[in-house]
Formats: sequence, C-alpha cells, structure tokens
Amino acid sequence: MKNFNPEDFSNALNPYTLSNKEQEKVIAAINDKRLNNPPGDYFQLELKDKTIDIPKLKYISTKTKDEKITRLATTEFIHLKLNPNNK
Repeated sequence: MKNFNPEDFSNALNPYTLSNKEQEKVIAAINDKRLNNPPGDYFQLELKDKTIDIPKLKYISTKTKDEKITRLATTEFIHLKLNPNNK
C-alpha cells in the first residue's frame, strides 16, 4: 500500500492538521504579518532571507543542540523563528 497524501485528493482531510478555528488562533496569537495561512497543510513564514513552511500541527518536533528530539507548541516554534535571539 502506498502512503496516502491528502493533498492529492480534493475530498480528503489530513487528520493531523489543525482545524480552521485552531489555525485562526495560531495566527491571532502570533499577530505578525510575516505569517501567512494559505490553503493546505502548512503555514508560511517570511523570514529575512527566505520563506519557510511550518506544518499546521499542535506541536512541532525539533532537534536540540545536544541532538535530542523535543517538541514545541506551534506558536512557540514560530515565535522562536521570528525572534531567534530570545531563547
């Protein structure tokens, strides 16, 4: 069986993606015009030199400096990307 990609089908939902109401809460919590909410499974964040896609999930997994995996709330992850000096 192949991996299912919901973006390939107009009538499919990704069960892991935040609901529209939760997406609106993230946008309101960040309150920064550099964060966009296009259709699909990713927010787009415009940084100084590039635009990155951020999954529309409740938590984002990241690797720490000591190579361990940790998870952050999506809003916290975006705040860190917008303000990398405020760790």
